Amino acid sequence: MGPTASAPLPPGARPGPAPGWTVPVPEAAVMQDLDEEQFITHWVYTNNVVPGGINDDLIGEDAFQGLCSASNIIGDPDAPWTYPNYWASPTIGISYYFAWNEEDCTYFATNSSVYFYTWVRSSTTQQVRAVLGASDFFKLWINRTLVMSRTSGGAAPYVLDQYQQTATLTQGWNLLLFKHSYPQLGPPDDPNPDNLSKYFSLRFTTPGGAPVHLVAAFDPMCAFSNEDGIYSRVIVPSIAHLAGSGGSQWRTDTLLYNGTHMTWNFELDYFREGNSSGTPDAVARVDLEPYETRNFADALRNAGLFGVAGDQKGYFEVRRQYYWHLTYGGWLQNKVYNQAPAGSFGMQVPARYAWDGTTYSAVFYGLRNGAYRTNFGLVPLQNQGATARVRLTLFGPDLAAPVSGEFGPFDGMWQRNNIFEALGVGGLNTSTTSLYIQILDNPTATYWYPYVALNDNGTSDPTFFTHGRLGAWPPELNE
Repeated sequence: MGPTASAPLPPGARPGPAPGWTVPVPEAAVMQDLDEEQFITHWVYTNNVVPGGINDDLIGEDAFQGLCSASNIIGDPDAPWTYPNYWASPTIGISYYFAWNEEDCTYFATNSSVYFYTWVRSSTTQQVRAVLGASDFFKLWINRTLVMSRTSGGAAPYVLDQYQQTATLTQGWNLLLFKHSYPQLGPPDDPNPDNLSKYFSLRFTTPGGAPVHLVAAFDPMCAFSNEDGIYSRVIVPSIAHLAGSGGSQWRTDTLLYNGTHMTWNFELDYFREGNSSGTPDAVARVDLEPYETRNFADALRNAGLFGVAGDQKGYFEVRRQYYWHLTYGGWLQNKVYNQAPAGSFGMQVPARYAWDGTTYSAVFYGLRNGAYRTNFGLVPLQNQGATARVRLTLFGPDLAAPVSGEFGPFDGMWQRNNIFEALGVGGLNTSTTSLYIQILDNPTATYWYPYVALNDNGTSDPTFFTHGRLGAWPPELNE
């Protein structure tokens, strides 16, 4: 057993450090101002050390093109995989935890390395000064050109801004690759604190010393249908501009916030209901200034975002930011409004992380019918080729026996309105009925995100629900 334990993950999932996890930061680094100095603090990195030292080429360093997060660093399933994170500190720190060897429950205490890479966008081709501090040994590449290194002289403590070198940033996206190597990292009982935690920091200045302001992003090279990049991608399962019942009008407002000290680039990919081509129907790329909040009213039709004409609905992905900030940090918010004669009503639609979905079953509790109608939908994680067939079963105390029906196959996002009516019990008056979903066919084995929207028949006031799970098989479903 390793130094930490975690809850089981879905098949294919990979664990990662806790959001925002860092080792203690040297005091000198804390005193530096992120906003003023523009330190690079967003990195994708190997989740474990790689055995080998600073002069061992472990990944094809001079040809490294960048990877989507959650990829294995050298394409070997047993190799360390990559994980993005944002540090709210100028100094990036790791500890002996990264040197744990699961195969024999020991530590790779000597001669090991960790790779960090990231992307920054420059508005012009410009000469800069790379200003770096680092423990021990390091190499820094910019666009596959080695620009700075320390490869000999033994272990050394971290000193802020110790090394400087002239470099060139090209116009557009620039790939930064940093290799950090340690003669000694751990074990946890090592009496030397310099062997328990290692640090580095990086920023760019003009030749005259002024901070260089760049645009940040994770994974800007990832394809729309690529399975990787899951730690920098979330799904929003509903967006619409549609006429509703009784003269009402549906629309979706999307709010984005950039809680970092650098300008950040977001990519938003919209897929219309029924699209399983892997190609979005609309793509938006938005730069937000540091700490900027922007609200896109009627996001689907908004010319500053998707700019889609006509009435339609679908879902969208948000890419290039660390998922935790978008799902739990409040940096992405979506509200579906129903503007009706009785007033304007709305519901919050949450962003869904990769492993929030399911490949086999889900359940919703306490559904209403009679004065309400229940709409059910499914959205795929991987759009390309996504198709499914499902069985939906209503059960609960207001039904004499469960009622079921099969639907599909359907492609891409699918929604079935008024599910009680679709299953032949449209006249049932209930607030305690449950809906059980079984995914019968799922040829691409993608995760799906089930959702339910409950609508008040009198006002069209909606409520959005994401799925839950059963603890044991209810007696009604055993019959």
